[in-house]
Amino acid sequence: MRTRFWTFAALVAVTLVANLALVSARFAQTIEEGLASRLTVASGGLRTQIELVDLRSSPRIAAFNPELIEATRPVADASQQPSRPDERALRAAAAALQPEPDLLVLATAHTAAVSRRGRAASLSEDPARLPLIRIALESGGASPQFVSFDGKLYRAAAARIPGNAAVVLTGTLIDDRFAAQLRSLVDADVTFLQQGAVVASSLPPEDRAALAAWAKAPAPAGFGALRVALPFVGTRFSEQLPLGAPRAATRAALAPLVPGIQAAVAVPAGPPLTWLARYQAFYAAGWGLFVLVAFVWGLFAGRVPRAQAAGRAAPAPSPARARREEAAARVEPAASEQPWSEESVSPPRRASAGGHEPLDPELSPNPARDEEPQLGQLPASAGADPVWSDDSFSPPGGAQTGSAPSGLELATEPPAGNAGGEPDGQQPGAAPAALGAGWSDASPTAEPGPGGWGPADPGTAEPWPPPEPGAAAGGEAPAGDEDPDEAHFRETFDKFMALRAETGEAGNLTYDKFAAKLRQNREQMLSRGTARTVRFTVYKKDGRAAIKASALR
Repeated sequence: MRTRFWTFAALVAVTLVANLALVSARFAQTIEEGLASRLTVASGGLRTQIELVDLRSSPRIAAFNPELIEATRPVADASQQPSRPDERALRAAAAALQPEPDLLVLATAHTAAVSRRGRAASLSEDPARLPLIRIALESGGASPQFVSFDGKLYRAAAARIPGNAAVVLTGTLIDDRFAAQLRSLVDADVTFLQQGAVVASSLPPEDRAALAAWAKAPAPAGFGALRVALPFVGTRFSEQLPLGAPRAATRAALAPLVPGIQAAVAVPAGPPLTWLARYQAFYAAGWGLFVLVAFVWGLFAGRVPRAQAAGRAAPAPSPARARREEAAARVEPAASEQPWSEESVSPPRRASAGGHEPLDPELSPNPARDEEPQLGQLPASAGADPVWSDDSFSPPGGAQTGSAPSGLELATEPPAGNAGGEPDGQQPGAAPAALGAGWSDASPTAEPGPGGWGPADPGTAEPWPPPEPGAAAGGEAPAGDEDPDEAHFRETFDKFMALRAETGEAGNLTYDKFAAKLRQNREQMLSRGTARTVRFTVYKKDGRAAIKASALR
């Protein structure tokens, strides 16, 4: 019992482990696919947003502003000093650009005016140190690109003012504010790196160093340490969970913009991976509890049923089984359940309240017990062709010349020279040899009646009842109605003759006489109304063949 229980528990435990591995692998794959999809969308969205910024702050809008053209128009007299960009020109350019750009430059070949967000305008800047000014003056304009000015990174573009030898330059500052704006638009953290250093980022300060280190050698697993907080243990298993998935807290992807300038988009992987880690932790805790309970239960599985077996009632059988057990309980054979037992056989029980004499004289009377009759063994004095005797018994108290043989006896046929028809050793008029003990429902203390015997005369034989009217001669069943027990009688006869041959008993018994006697015995037992049918059993008693009858109710 214990081994079977533990084997079953082990199979269940292995199944649970396999289920956890399968579910974890599927969840991890789903999480990674979702994060990769977000990174792809964010990378494409970042490029689109940069292009929109270029269009929104294009310098061509300001270059064609009439006020700016008028403010930067050169003087007609060549002897006069060339006009220089001033605050009026800066205000005209800023008015044409909404919102106002972070960097606004109006420059000529000799001087430049610079306006930066949050700072005062500078009107005497050297055009040579300004980005894109020379290119714009020579070619008439410059396409948007990343430029550095005063230690800061800008997304700038330049355009030449029509009819004037001046250019206007607009630029958007690449800083944390710009990265935060992009994050809200692309649904991912945005970081700009220049020569591997973080210039602007929407990430917290503690994650920027990890991103810069990851950008030098990008890995699909991302960067950052995943923090998993569990009840009672805190973050002790953060480095082991989740199983079957990368344990980086952030997934990132690089988007090269220009040589030396990169943008990195990152999406947090902590929420889904933390959920998976907690699921695995709780699952493992439940699995461990199951294994512990199964082990302890298995220790007592084989003991409790045996300890309670004595005081626990047997389970109720099914109706069909109950009927079979009831039918089997109604069969009341002799004390020995084995048909061929060599032990002494106690007389079978009967339904009558009164006692009776057993057919075997060697068995003591059993008064006031419910017993069935028993056929005794054949005597050694049986003739060569024994028959069942039909002679009537003498009344109680009659003289007998010989002792009654034990059990159901086979009387020897009279020899041919005996004219009186009496057996040898008996006088005419004397009671014939007992064929066996009869049946009596009377109490052993009752007075003897005609044809019976009392307790003082246990060996006196009782005449066999005459055959019923209409019955065939010799007790056989009518020819037109085959006896249902004919096969049982034939089998009993064969066994009886075989046992006699085995014990070396002499005499020849015909089947007709044998079957007639069994039918008479059966009819007497059935007439009491306590039996459904009768079965005969051949057994050996004291080295001789004997027959016993059992009533089936």
